[in-house]
Parts: sequence; structure tokens; C-alpha cells
Amino acid sequence: MDERELLEATRLIPVIAQLAGQDVPCESDNEETLEETVEGGVCQTCWPVCWPGWADGKPSAPAEEHNEVVPSGRPSVESNEFLDIDTPKSLKADDYNDLDNVQQRGTVASCDLFSDSHTAPAIGGLVVSTPHSEHLLPPEVVLYEPERKLFGVPFEHGKPGRRLIFLNTKLSKTEQEGLQALHKALEDEGVITSQGDAQFPLYVRLHALRILQQAKFNVNQALSMFLIHLNMRVKWFPLTDNDLLEDLKKGLMYWHGRDKQCHPCLVWKLGRISQFKNKDAAIKVCLFVMEYGVRYALVPGRVENWILLVDLENVGFGQSNSLSIAKNAGTILESVFCGRNYQTKIMSLPWVIRSTVNSLIPDDKREKVEFVADNARASTMLETFEPHQIEEAFGGSCPNLAPQETYPFKFFPNATGSTSSGDDKSLHMFTDRQFHEGALWDTSSDHVKQEWVGIAKQQSLSPSAVEELKELGVDNVKPCQDLQTWFRTVNPEEADRRGFS
Repeated sequence: MDERELLEATRLIPVIAQLAGQDVPCESDNEETLEETVEGGVCQTCWPVCWPGWADGKPSAPAEEHNEVVPSGRPSVESNEFLDIDTPKSLKADDYNDLDNVQQRGTVASCDLFSDSHTAPAIGGLVVSTPHSEHLLPPEVVLYEPERKLFGVPFEHGKPGRRLIFLNTKLSKTEQEGLQALHKALEDEGVITSQGDAQFPLYVRLHALRILQQAKFNVNQALSMFLIHLNMRVKWFPLTDNDLLEDLKKGLMYWHGRDKQCHPCLVWKLGRISQFKNKDAAIKVCLFVMEYGVRYALVPGRVENWILLVDLENVGFGQSNSLSIAKNAGTILESVFCGRNYQTKIMSLPWVIRSTVNSLIPDDKREKVEFVADNARASTMLETFEPHQIEEAFGGSCPNLAPQETYPFKFFPNATGSTSSGDDKSLHMFTDRQFHEGALWDTSSDHVKQEWVGIAKQQSLSPSAVEELKELGVDNVKPCQDLQTWFRTVNPEEADRRGFS
């Protein structure tokens, strides 16, 4: 390795460490209020997360260039100060009158949903006019019954734990106590919600426990992450594939197949970052791709996670934008879509920095990260994937995709390797946003519980979830273990059409 290659490899260290789950240093054990942790417009509790453009605790630009801090001391929810990219212009439904094609009508609906942060939903915000894969959401995925190990380990004070499935499932006592503390914190503050309002905003209602876990159950840091969600996700929607088509076909990030446990595979080819001269465009692509997975490819309570495959071939961060894009995309993965990544598989990592990165990974994250050796790709990857689910370059049997072939995203039948063919290739056309949202079984108060009980009864629940729901006092719910029950629960109109009485 020559001097230039060594320099490029060294620049990879902070990005790979972030992807590998390096803990962000923060004052997570202090008991200060959020107001007290803000200094000069910067949330000191979590500045490395909130301010990816900062280094060594100092801003890369004079403080006066950053947005004004609200009187309470918290970062303003009217700014996009958490991300070092320009704030997109707000879109109003009135701007889209008299539009008569499907894509435009979808934009109107999405604009309506995201025109106000108080009504913005937890998932959605995409307008997809390109046809989905015919195997996007097959029966084996919507009826998948995960083993208990796939739920992860709920958080307990003083013990390592990482929950993986958060929705349509019973939560632990410690988790419920954490949610109750977070409700109380919202009631006392006046920026995220109005003074006295303890309800989680809709845009984070389903993600609240994920955020708490990422914040290690530090309430102040979790509140800061609420604002990250608002500024790094909600304010960027709606995104349309027509507008992003040219950039989506650069193949920076895309979905390709599923593993044997039905987790969709998110491929990130960092070497293609250099094709993006505009940071905003790259971030929009990353947001679109990840939101697409949550909105269309995951099933609450059954398949809530993905596998991230990071390919470092031909990576070069010589251009200043490239490293910044990589860090921002890593922050989106870590803070906005936290709790979604089941495992990260990293390929083509220069050997000279592998030991350095390994030393940075926390002990509780090591099982989440795997560095795949070049000479062991097939043997390693085929432990996790059926051959027909991944590209040849990653040890599978699918043809390698050119960048322009990566969108629309590719999904394939029989991810588990044990299902028989049926009439239904995908069921995505029979689902809606509520199906993919699911419910967080928050029992921190009777009022909060009543808000999700009705939704839970309309969900496609596994047998174990139904039993857990009974433990919470909710009866007369049937598990979905076959397509007839699934259609009757999720889409009664289609059930009637098919003669499922």
C-alpha cells in the first residue's frame, strides 16, 4: 500500500467506526436539564450526533452562522441545524391543485401528511411512481414468525441489551418506565410539544423506544434525537422517485434481496459517493432508500430490521464532499433509523486499518459487525443468505448490477429457502401505511394504551404476539398464520373478493 492509499484508508476510520457502532461520546450520565446542556447554541449532551460537521467539540464555522437557539436553550425546531445541508423549501398541498396523474396525486397526499410537523406520520413521505418488485412483500415475509432471539434483549439497567423488534410486542417493565419518564419530560418542556403535552409527536410515536435505546435511556439525549428526526427526516419529505431518479441510478445505496430470516439487504457502495457533487442530493437518496425499506419492505412485529452490506471497494475521500456525505449518511443510519440495523457486514476494508477499527467497536456491538474477508465472501455470506438473494460480487448467484440497474430495487422469492411457490408473489398492493406502521405497546398510562389498542386489533399478529396482548388485557384477537386470516385482518375487501368468509 503506497502513501496515497494509506491516507485514503486512514480517512475511512471515523466512518467505518461509526457504521460499526462506535459509541458517540456524550455526557449521558449527568442529570442536567436539556436547557443546561446547551452552550452557545450547541447541545453539549450529544453534539457529535446532532452536529456531524463539528470536530473536537468546536464548530467548523463561526457560531453566528448557525441558526438561532430558542429561548429555552434547545435547538430550534424551525431550523435544519442538525444537518450541514440546506433546509428544503416547505411544500403545501395547495401548490398541487388540478394534478391528474398518479405520481402527482401521491405527492399531494404526501404533502398533506407532511405539511405540518404535528400531523406528520411516523413512516411514509415517499411518492413512488416506478413499479415495485413483483417479489417485494411475499407471503413468507408477512407471515414470518421470528424466533425469540430475533427480538433481541430488552434494556435493563446495568446490563447489556439491544432490542431488535419494538412493535406489536409486549415491552419490559424497565422499558415502560423509560417511556413514562420520556412522557413526563415532554410534559415539562415546551418546544417539541406545547407545555403540559406529554404525548409523543406522531412523527416519533412509533420510534420512541428505539430512540430511548439509542440514547441509552437518557431522557435528555432522547429529546434531542426527537429534534434530529424532525430536522433530518420529516422536513425533507415528501421525496419522489421521479425527482431522484438520476441519483438513485448512481447505485450509491439500494435494496437487493433478503437474508434467510427475511431481513431485507441494504447495500451501500461507498466508492460511488464521489459521483455526488451535491451533498443534498446524496442525503436525499439515502433518506429515500431507507424510508422505502421501512414503508414497504418491513413488517412490524415480524421483520423490523435490515442487514447493511457496506462495500468499500474503490473508496476515495479525496474530495471534501465525499467524507462529509459518508458521515451524514452514517448519522442518518445511527440516529434517524436507529434500531433498524440487524447486522453490518463490511467488505473490502483495507487490512491496515481493520485492527484499528476493531479496537473502536464497543463490546456490546461486536456481534452486530462482521468484517468479511475477500477470500471468504461466499462461505461467509451464504451462511446468512440464499445464493439467489445476493450478487455474485458478494458471494451469491445474482448477476452484478451496474449502477443504473439498481433502481427499481430488486427482491426475490424464497428468501428462507424453505417455501413453496404460490399464486401471490407480493402482497404489497393489499397493504397500507397503517399495516407497515404497527403499534408501540406503550402502557405507561391508560390514556396512551387506549390510543393503540384499536390499532393492535387490526394488525397481522403472530401467535406469540396475541398471547402477549392477552396478558395486557386485550382479548378476541386472532393470530395470522395463513393468508385467509391475513386478508380478513388486513384487507377485508380483498378477502371477500377471494371468497375468504
